[in-house]
Amino acid sequence: MRPQDFRAGSSARIAFLLIGLLGLFSWRPARAYGLPVQPPWKATYDRIASARDELSVQVRDIWTVLQKRIKAERPDLLARLEPAPPKPRPTGYALLPEVRPDGPEKIELHEVHSSLADLAVAVVSQKSVAADLSVKLSSRTADLGALLDGYERLSGIFKQIDGNLNYHANWQPRAESFKPFNELLEAYRVLATVPMTPETMPRIEAARVKLDSGLLLGFAPTPGLHIQEIGPGVRVMFVRIQTDIEDEAFLRAFSEAVALHWNGGEAMKKAGLQIILDWSRRSPSSLYPKGPPARGTRINTDAHLARFDPALLVLTTGAESSFETHRAIFLAPGTTTRRILAHEFAHLLGFTDFYLHAFEGSPEDPNGVTWWEVCTAPRDLMCNATGGRVSDTMVNRLLSAYGGSLPTTGAR
Repeated sequence: MRPQDFRAGSSARIAFLLIGLLGLFSWRPARAYGLPVQPPWKATYDRIASARDELSVQVRDIWTVLQKRIKAERPDLLARLEPAPPKPRPTGYALLPEVRPDGPEKIELHEVHSSLADLAVAVVSQKSVAADLSVKLSSRTADLGALLDGYERLSGIFKQIDGNLNYHANWQPRAESFKPFNELLEAYRVLATVPMTPETMPRIEAARVKLDSGLLLGFAPTPGLHIQEIGPGVRVMFVRIQTDIEDEAFLRAFSEAVALHWNGGEAMKKAGLQIILDWSRRSPSSLYPKGPPARGTRINTDAHLARFDPALLVLTTGAESSFETHRAIFLAPGTTTRRILAHEFAHLLGFTDFYLHAFEGSPEDPNGVTWWEVCTAPRDLMCNATGGRVSDTMVNRLLSAYGGSLPTTGAR
């Protein structure tokens, strides 16, 4: 508006001034007023989560129509249709992962990466796939078997998207603490992409030294643990874990994970070492005398951990994506295996992850950072949670730290 076009009286000018002041207030950074400030990536995450929810509705509608038609026209296909359509996984207190059978051991090098930008593209793409599948399903021109194939692919990708979103909810806020590993990621990139020539050899060798020196199997002894010699060449380590998990089937699966992948491993047998779990049960009401959180309630994990005995290890719930601290495992919904649980248990014994967990980009970017996980020692359980095993090196660390004599062989 040009100055000559403003013909308001004094009361209008006062109103205009007040509106301007309110506008100035709204544009000032919220942190200047002590208000909570969302990180830039959170708005992107929320948009993707909203689109994920819309995709969930599409998938459910397709499942409903598909089930009706299969029952009427191709009942032989009904066993292939999952009993219920997938939906966004709730996260919160007392929610546990589903324990599925272990996959085969995999010893190849591998890397994975995940970004919010890629997730945004994936959601839009799958919404288009779902819309196309709905049209074909309604038109009755496509084979039901082919439509079921399409639904199975769509359902699987939806579950991956949902799991990756929970992953980002957990790790994006922690990006700053992983900055020291980003140089190792750059070194890995040199080894993976730079052609080996006489000119590049010095650069490649420097990158190899940096990566090898940075990627050591980390270990910090856990206070209170020790190995008992109960006979010639027979060693036992009792590990007491307090838990408020009341699902007996899950606790049994956790114990089986230790029995299978630790006690049943060749390195442990060779050392004559066995681990015996001792569960210390803590009822939710004992942790929360005024009433425990309702199932699925989002909790402050730090405050929750403080309710346990600080002298004991902890297995509990309440995470958006499973993670561990120096003395606790926080579980999240989703799927897991006994081998992965054995990997998580190793953290309670003092082991750190042996894979490279680093990021590219900036936490201040609207898309946050791109997370990379690179496994360069795929035979080792701490590098490869889905296909590795307890190694001689891991067992030797336990024997050295907790009072047992070393076995004669120490090679990985």
